[in-house]
Amino acid sequence: MRLRFLGLAAGGIAAAAIGLVPLDALFHRLRWNEQVPYDAAFWTGVVCAQAGLVVLGAAAVTAAFSPRFRRPGFAALAVLAAAGVAAARWPSAWPRVGLGSFERFAYWRNGSERFEATPETLAWAEDFVARLERQPDLTREACESYERLGDYYLRIGRVHNSVGCFERALTLLDANREQVERERAGATTRHRLQFLRWLGVAYLRTGEVGYCLRAPSAESCIFPLAGAGIWRNPGHAIRAQEAFLQFLEIQPENPGVRWLLNVAHMAAGTFPEGVPARFRLPAEAWDKSAPSPHFLNVAVGRTVDRFDVAGGSVMDDFDGDGLLDLVATCLRMDTHAVFYRNRGDGSFEELTRQSGLDRLSGSLSLTQADYDLDGDLDVYIGNERLRRDDFAPSELWQNLGDGTFRDVAAAAGVTNDGFARGVSWGDFDNDGDFDLYVSNFGDLNRLYRNRGDGTFEDVAPALGVAEQTPDPHKQRSFQSWFFDFDNDGWLDLFSASYPLGGTGGSVDGPAASLFGEPPIEETCRLWLNNGRGGFRDVTEEAGLLKTVSVMGADFGDVDGDGDPDLYQQLGGWFSDDKAFNALFRNDGPAVGGRWITLRLRGARSNRFGIGARVTAWIEEAAPSARCGRSAAPARRSAAVRCKWRWDWARPTGLIGWRSSGRAPAVSPRGRG
Repeated sequence: MRLRFLGLAAGGIAAAAIGLVPLDALFHRLRWNEQVPYDAAFWTGVVCAQAGLVVLGAAAVTAAFSPRFRRPGFAALAVLAAAGVAAARWPSAWPRVGLGSFERFAYWRNGSERFEATPETLAWAEDFVARLERQPDLTREACESYERLGDYYLRIGRVHNSVGCFERALTLLDANREQVERERAGATTRHRLQFLRWLGVAYLRTGEVGYCLRAPSAESCIFPLAGAGIWRNPGHAIRAQEAFLQFLEIQPENPGVRWLLNVAHMAAGTFPEGVPARFRLPAEAWDKSAPSPHFLNVAVGRTVDRFDVAGGSVMDDFDGDGLLDLVATCLRMDTHAVFYRNRGDGSFEELTRQSGLDRLSGSLSLTQADYDLDGDLDVYIGNERLRRDDFAPSELWQNLGDGTFRDVAAAAGVTNDGFARGVSWGDFDNDGDFDLYVSNFGDLNRLYRNRGDGTFEDVAPALGVAEQTPDPHKQRSFQSWFFDFDNDGWLDLFSASYPLGGTGGSVDGPAASLFGEPPIEETCRLWLNNGRGGFRDVTEEAGLLKTVSVMGADFGDVDGDGDPDLYQQLGGWFSDDKAFNALFRNDGPAVGGRWITLRLRGARSNRFGIGARVTAWIEEAAPSARCGRSAAPARRSAAVRCKWRWDWARPTGLIGWRSSGRAPAVSPRGRG
């Protein structure tokens, strides 16, 4: 009897407990909360069964304490009651569970290649929203579901479906304004803002597909839009303007929508005069006549404008001919990396298959350097994760010198085990070998100091370069790189951010900077090397306290004219966010100046001359000599002493001086 009592009591309590577990808690525990939308009908059945379990559990506990209820009749009655409660639960559980499934559409990963909904799921979603719309008491829920479905359609490239969803959401909201407001105060205005913003973005995307992706040119979708970048049919741009203006009537201070309004006018050819003065971008944000370097996209027609989603890019001399070649990767598992060899005449040839890079896929961040100083380039690949706390270790591929590589990341201590977004090599401590910086999304950044014996140690926390925000678990670090910002011979460190602040959140931050307003989201960071083994944050004094959403890019002098050019991987995360890669040739004022290019070859040291110092004495009759970034002119007939560091794994590079007027006499001296 005692065992029967204990069994009934324990079973009843367990059944009731299982029946009371919230579905969201169950999904979180099983790590299903990050997946694409789930089967709402099945999980509605689970919720209803849980309600029945509560009844059965209560009956079991009752029978345990009262012997007269331990009869077959009572058991049968309990089962019937549980079934009845479960059936009665369905009408109220179905919309709640379905809406929970719809929340998966809004999760930021969904719509990418690895997190796409099936056609069957999308068919269910459309039917679900239509059923919600037919129930008068679920109007607000129907509006929200149309928004989520429209957002998802936009991510996967069904732009016309997306426009239809947002327009339907606005129509429903306007027709049921009083009901929505009664249910939740302020909901009408909040939803209307969301719908208008999304609708404007969808119209812009429609035009972008037509004029930037299907008929690309050197000026397509390059800010500021001008010339061939203006849309021949401005209809979608005008509709986007209308949506954005309605938004700004309610919330005129929003920087992201103000910026989008300017872009819509650029696309329609009505910028700047067509933009209301209070919303117009300041001239310094778009005026090409301003005295600064101008970059022209020359990728079109040079085979280097591959059409893909997000990835990484590097620029280096991979074949040792003194010319900078290009490598680009893609995060898709079915898309391999590409290798473009620089012919030296302004054109490139693709040698992906011959180089073996057709076996590398699914990479977003990579960088190259001779970390072990054996004379050949090694490659580090920063990986991320598929699910929460399920990280893929990063890889360090050591070049064995015979055309093969091996992954030594674990032995070297550089697996990172985080959400790597930016990776960069540089000799920050001037000891002659490469150190490694890894910027992580949602975690501390790492600075791996090269011990010189094939292993590394993370010194980022000790040197103050691990955090970009007060809460490192909320930081959104992205691309990062070493460079000598102040030309003092010590490498400084830059790390950008890519905030995800909801609808268009990644636009609002950079837009605020363009309008000259204080930052509203995480900013980039510039740490200056103090030459004594540490760094100092100089972001604000350098004028970089702004949000700059940076993806994959690399720079170098690809055309040999003495100034750095830029190769950029322009695709995004979602399946439809594909774009043509761009090669920006620097056609700025520096062209036509004078420079020194040195090709270093180590004799007793490493092959690339890493760590070498070059000292040049410049004498000029006119007081116009400049050294590096220095703005101080040389005095008449005076000698100006300039120092440069060679810290990149590049056989050639611009490391010299420029001057106006007559060419001075230069006597380079160096050791390496």
